[in-house]
Amino acid sequence: MSAFKIRPVSKSSALFFVIFIFLILGVMCSGVFAYRSLEKNYRIQAEQQLSSIAELKSMEIQQWKNERIGDAEILSSNLTFSKLVEHYFKNPEDKKTVQQLMDWLSEYPKNYDYSHSSLIATGGMVRFSYPSNESSVSLTVLNHIPEMLITKKVTFIDFYRHEKDHQIYLTMLVPILDSTPKKSVVGIVSLRINPEKYLYPILLRWPTVSETGESLLIRREGDYAVFLNEAKGRANSALNFKVPLSSNDIPAVMAVMGKTGIVEGVDYRYLPAIADLRSIPNSPWFLEAHMNLNEVYLPLRSNLWMLIGAVLGMIVSTVSILYVLWRKQIQAVLQKNEERYRGLLTNLDAAVVVHAPDTSLVMNNPKASELLGLSSDQMKGKLAIDPEWRFVNEDGSPLPVGEYPVNKIAKNFQSIKNNILGINRPLKKDVVWVSVNGYPAFKSNGEIDEIVISFIDITEIKKAADALLAAKKAADDVAESKSKFLDIAAHELRTPITVLTLVLQIAQKQLENGQTVSPAMIERLKRPAERLSRLVIELLDVSRLERGLFVLKPEQTDICKIASECVDEFHLLFPERAIAFLPCENSIEMRLDPLRIHEVISNLIDNAIKYTSPEVPIEVVAELIPNAARVSVIDHGKGISPDQQKNLFAAFTRGDSDENIRTSGLGLGLSVCSGIIALHGGTINVLSEPGRGSTFYFEIPRKA
Repeated sequence: MSAFKIRPVSKSSALFFVIFIFLILGVMCSGVFAYRSLEKNYRIQAEQQLSSIAELKSMEIQQWKNERIGDAEILSSNLTFSKLVEHYFKNPEDKKTVQQLMDWLSEYPKNYDYSHSSLIATGGMVRFSYPSNESSVSLTVLNHIPEMLITKKVTFIDFYRHEKDHQIYLTMLVPILDSTPKKSVVGIVSLRINPEKYLYPILLRWPTVSETGESLLIRREGDYAVFLNEAKGRANSALNFKVPLSSNDIPAVMAVMGKTGIVEGVDYRYLPAIADLRSIPNSPWFLEAHMNLNEVYLPLRSNLWMLIGAVLGMIVSTVSILYVLWRKQIQAVLQKNEERYRGLLTNLDAAVVVHAPDTSLVMNNPKASELLGLSSDQMKGKLAIDPEWRFVNEDGSPLPVGEYPVNKIAKNFQSIKNNILGINRPLKKDVVWVSVNGYPAFKSNGEIDEIVISFIDITEIKKAADALLAAKKAADDVAESKSKFLDIAAHELRTPITVLTLVLQIAQKQLENGQTVSPAMIERLKRPAERLSRLVIELLDVSRLERGLFVLKPEQTDICKIASECVDEFHLLFPERAIAFLPCENSIEMRLDPLRIHEVISNLIDNAIKYTSPEVPIEVVAELIPNAARVSVIDHGKGISPDQQKNLFAAFTRGDSDENIRTSGLGLGLSVCSGIIALHGGTINVLSEPGRGSTFYFEIPRKA
């Protein structure tokens, strides 16, 4: 029997009673089917959300740990600091050395993610520390010192509880090696980390609104899974709450036993939950991101009563119809039934279309017209092969006609469920995404009578899923940017360090042979050291700009005077270059940071010198334009292609000219300049054509 045609029937009460029973069963089955379909969709969305959150947090934790190890390795290999430590242990009463070491140690708690730093003798005695003067170290730290003295490598001490203040810490033990060929450990620097301040916030952040969603860091200790951070539902759980490995239905236990991905079980409160599990590479830690199943299905359960109410309402209506059928003629009742179902289709939030066996459209409800972008008159009688139908796959490619839902059902004589496709609406010039279900209605002889298709709008759900994928791609881009930074930094830092090492070795041999170190040798030492200093300053500036820690010190200043002073300085450094400053008609007084503006102008002039031939003249212009001051650095060199200009002010970006090949750098100068000008509320840009030179300029608004 067709689903949407009311056919004449006999007046037999028994026949109508059978129809009534089947109708109730159909309503109930449809309700169950709809409920199960929605339940599955909610589950898939929750799993995708947990996977994205776990992936993001895992990457953040890896990055945080790698940065701490990097800090320790840089300090361990710092020759200046090593010499200070070596000198101190030889002359512990030298107050100047003590003060210098205290200055070094205080930098880490002040400016980096550490709560405490201290200098420890190889025997385990604390010599001094910052910010408090502790006389001894934790037994946990003390137990790791012998192994570190053997390996002479940075040691990362996992979560432990301090015996005195009972707080949880992590610690980096940094070996300080002497200058002898044996490279013996002369001292140890302890960099202590308070996870409450620096690591737990990463775990606490949850990107969506959720009452039960949380991230847990876990490690295995013997036959237990130990929680390393505070759980929402259990106070003082960090390092205190342990779950026996025999509780294999708890996700934390599953994680330490090697399971990864989406799992279902009970959380530490023994409530049903789903979780995404993964291990943190190069660590004994495991990450669990979970949500309570009740919260996952809460929106569905809140709509369950509405669904039950609708089903009960339909059953009550059907009983009423049966009573009327007993009292009136069958044809009148059938007509009323037809009107009722048409009203239901009209007000249903799901789109419904009915096709004849040849796929021509017989009827549709208003929601179908809305989603398909065509009126009922435009759709009626159209076949599935009509060019008005424009469906697309999830990847945006056109859907083959043979894959249209009605064609699949007509060909296979089978239902389809939860097919995802896009509808390209030519009149509205947009794409709406839908989940399609459909089935064939058969005649008594087994032939198809009609094909019923229903679909619901899932555009917003798909947008949310695409947003999660975009967030994952952004995290991947961050990892790629970090790798690029490490490659460039390692290459650029290696050259001056190598030169500095070689020159120091030559100077050492001269001293051993009784010769004095010449001023030329000292000058050779200064050059790589100054280059190292510039590279480190650029890295610090970029880091502070990205983290919002870059602070300006504005004061009332004449920008013309700053530009003139920059040109004078470069005349002294490069007397052979023709650098002209076009004087201002009047002084341009405004509030700005003179040192940072001086840095920007110097960087632009330095670039003009580095990337042009010696005979090319350079001009510097400072002028007043409407509501702003503009400073331009003009060269008449080879110019810059449009493709190179696109990313010129991005970090780690350098050109591919012959002059660039002969120069070095991290490609951070223009990025830092852009950040400084942006903090002043201004803009920086370039005008250039190949073969016609370049003009780099910035504009800073003048505030009333």
